[in-house]
Amino acid sequence: MSEKILLVNPPFYRLLGSHYNANSLGIAGIAAYLNQHGNDAWLYNADFVNEGDYAVRPHEALPIQGNSFIFARIIYEVGVAMGLYYDGFITTLRLSKSTKDLLRTVYVGIFRILPCIVRKKLFLFFFNLSQKLGGIFQKTGIPLHFFETLSTIEFYGNNILVPKNSKELLMFIYGEEWNIPKDDWSFYKNENKSETSIMFIDEIWDYDQMEII
Repeated sequence: MSEKILLVNPPFYRLLGSHYNANSLGIAGIAAYLNQHGNDAWLYNADFVNEGDYAVRPHEALPIQGNSFIFARIIYEVGVAMGLYYDGFITTLRLSKSTKDLLRTVYVGIFRILPCIVRKKLFLFFFNLSQKLGGIFQKTGIPLHFFETLSTIEFYGNNILVPKNSKELLMFIYGEEWNIPKDDWSFYKNENKSETSIMFIDEIWDYDQMEII
């Protein structure tokens, strides 16, 4: 007999003052199981916060471990390369001595030979494949008030705009220990979710609307 079932994800993170609002994978798995057995299961995420007051951007996280990790990372990096701007080998050499950065400059330069429409199709294909291999594709949001007042700084010979309250923004993103280097720090690790105040929106960015130039 089919039943209509509402599964509620309690507002644990919102009550703790965090803006992490992704649905629990456990409750999503329960909903999928119920639906596979003929029920009509719906999810209500009480951690969700309206994104209207937030600056929202796409956010991707690759699998931390498992056999698909290497393949997902390689495919994701190739997809990103389709939309990167070619700075030139000499510029990259001046700013970075990293072998990875130099290699990226070479293959980005090669990809730039392809027409934009071709790179856009390849970009979407590789991102979709990376997601199927375990990549987590979501949105993240940061309150707009951090970006309402900007100041100009010099960065590698160029004047750029940055949030005036940059330290407060860094603390919002990384927690009170934002100025202490941490190896392999990730928003997706459970032990870090209480540190960051970033809002996670459990839906995929519409990459098809992005323009490749």
